[in-house]
Amino acid sequence: MARRRRPIRIDQSIRGVSAGGNVRQIVRVGPENELDSAAGLLAEKVLADLENEVGCQELNRPHPIGIRWSRTERPGAELGGTAAGRQTLRDGDVTQISALIRELPRRQLVVLGRRGAGKSVLALLVARDMARSRKPGEPVPVLLPLSSWRPRLDLHTWMAKRILAICPELATEYDRETAARLVERGRVIPILDGLDELPRALHAPAIEAIDKAVPDTVPLVVTCRAGDYERAVAASGQYLTRAEVVRLEEVKPTTAVAFLRESATSQDRWEPVFDHLQAEPDSPLAEALASPLMLYLARTAYRPSDKNPADLLRYETQEAIESHLLENYVSAVYAESSRRRHRPRQVRRWLEFMARRMRDQNTVDFTWRQVISPFTVPLFALVYGTLCGWFWYLFFGVTAALVTFSVTGIASAVLVFFLRMNDRQERDEDHGDLTSTLRRQALATALVSAVGAGSTMLLAALWLNAEVGVAPGVAWRYGVILGLGFGSAVLLGSSWVSYVVSHVWFWLTRRLPRPWRLADFLEEGHRLGVLRPAGPAYQFRNVRLLEQLSGTAWSPDVAEDEPQQAVAEEAPWWRRWIQPVKTMGVLLGLMMMVIAFLFLFADSVASQQELSYRSGHQPASFIRCDPYDPQGTGGCVVRDTTHTWTLQAASTMDTVFDAPSKDRYSGLRVDALNGILKADGCAGTSVQVLLTVGDLRLRPFVLRDGTSRSAPVAGFGGDSPAIGPVRITLRRLDGRPCALRVHWSNPGIHIDRYGDVRRRLS
Repeated sequence: MARRRRPIRIDQSIRGVSAGGNVRQIVRVGPENELDSAAGLLAEKVLADLENEVGCQELNRPHPIGIRWSRTERPGAELGGTAAGRQTLRDGDVTQISALIRELPRRQLVVLGRRGAGKSVLALLVARDMARSRKPGEPVPVLLPLSSWRPRLDLHTWMAKRILAICPELATEYDRETAARLVERGRVIPILDGLDELPRALHAPAIEAIDKAVPDTVPLVVTCRAGDYERAVAASGQYLTRAEVVRLEEVKPTTAVAFLRESATSQDRWEPVFDHLQAEPDSPLAEALASPLMLYLARTAYRPSDKNPADLLRYETQEAIESHLLENYVSAVYAESSRRRHRPRQVRRWLEFMARRMRDQNTVDFTWRQVISPFTVPLFALVYGTLCGWFWYLFFGVTAALVTFSVTGIASAVLVFFLRMNDRQERDEDHGDLTSTLRRQALATALVSAVGAGSTMLLAALWLNAEVGVAPGVAWRYGVILGLGFGSAVLLGSSWVSYVVSHVWFWLTRRLPRPWRLADFLEEGHRLGVLRPAGPAYQFRNVRLLEQLSGTAWSPDVAEDEPQQAVAEEAPWWRRWIQPVKTMGVLLGLMMMVIAFLFLFADSVASQQELSYRSGHQPASFIRCDPYDPQGTGGCVVRDTTHTWTLQAASTMDTVFDAPSKDRYSGLRVDALNGILKADGCAGTSVQVLLTVGDLRLRPFVLRDGTSRSAPVAGFGGDSPAIGPVRITLRRLDGRPCALRVHWSNPGIHIDRYGDVRRRLS
């Protein structure tokens, strides 16, 4: 379709402007003119889609089935409408329904019928005929399946969203509010198909909402199963007050025979069936073919020349005949497909899988999100738990890694599971066709995971270098590993990657076509009339086919707050980022918890531990403290402690100290001995100092009179010993007859909280 030039809106009418003697006529384009143009654009798109749908469902081969309607006395019929309207109602067939609506005083109609009576086909044909005969300035008939609506959402808002999905050019050629204005100004004729496909508890609220939202100046068509509409009206008293009610009749045997005669390529094969229908108009076969759906299925299933319609006479009940026709319909349609891309047996297996997924989620809509398998949640938890467990293994070994793996794996699985289940806006980002929707999802997920991976890589590398003391090259190497692992976890936790992984698994197990062929497969099903599009979703042509393929009767009894299955609005640009951003937020939160535990552990380890006398030569100890006596007991706060040894000529002293909290820090290592060592009191003398921590003996050093050695008194480099007793051996190296004093102020050990970690990482 050629792009239209958006009209320029001028607030005041200007007939002519004089400019240099020339008069140029400027045509005023006001709001109504713009709506007329927008309605014309919508009408073109709607008519093209309806004609295509009629062709896909083969409704013109050779002509629509002659479904007749009649007035009904069901609840609501005698209450709604006017006497003039009831006089207008007369028996007729499907080709006359459009004319009937125009003749009604208020042009509003409710069409009732049993399952398979042709209500959806009638709605499609009515919409097509009204679109064909529409004149400029008249409202545009729009066919809207009601399965995606919930009465808690304003009907006009929902209609505007669906119209934007049908004709996205309205948003690009005009603006996003154009569809809403068309609905509010009565420029759209809503043809609402399938009221019975709403949850049963919502039938009465839906009827009331429709009656309030659609004024008497706007035409309206609503289709529903007769029993469901009757129950809703009887139970609640709600009905469409301005609408007349008609009921679709069953197809008579003579009509069925005439339709099959005109449709059959070889009538000889059908003669036994024709004779049976004419001779026994009340037989199970006649009752089965009284449904337009079954009549269409019979024509399609026995169109191949190798099929014998006389086989229908072998079945003794209506249910058996209907099940047989439904069972053979898919095979017949795909067997005669000119493309022959997929084998009928393959196709049936794929359609059965789709139907079971729709049954499990209690919906008639199939979207790409229904391909996502629950097994992706434990797979995601395995990946993320392994990442966090490996991170803790680097710090604390195997036991801590197993605990972290279990805790983070289970926590992440639970959080992501509920994130998916409770995200009621998740489907709002779906619009357009499957390919474009998945492309947008892939882009959003990839960008979010890249941001998460880059942030994790940067933070982890800086933290390892600054806090743990790992060399920059090693820190960046592990930062990259953590970033890639975190980005992979975000990807796997997203709906899009879960869809890809699930689809690959279902393809390998032969339950779905190849991932890149799903869109083609769904479109082929639409082209062959098996499926029909419903916004961004696909539906089976009839619920009976869904029931047959799923093996279970379908019931729409779900809670009113059930999330909508197909919201047709193109969501704001930010909404498609919600799910991957939420997933990244959950994972970042768990990762921060892991790092927070590391910080808490590190903070719980005091870097400095004072030494206290244990055995050997006991030095003289001098304690200086600040008074602190809140209890009046003479207490004070220790500021520093000094131990003093007095060595005579050629003497040796040996003292052992202990760290008071060594058991608390078992397994950690010492990276330095702190304090100040000083020698004084005997000029020209010297003393050798030998320090041992645990089993590690340090290199001895010499202190001379008047010299000192400040903290760290001794360092260990890469050979940090475990926390243990500290032994100091002092050996006088001279024979001068004077006493040499050696002072050790504030002796202590400096605990290396990350020594083992650095060794593991390096």
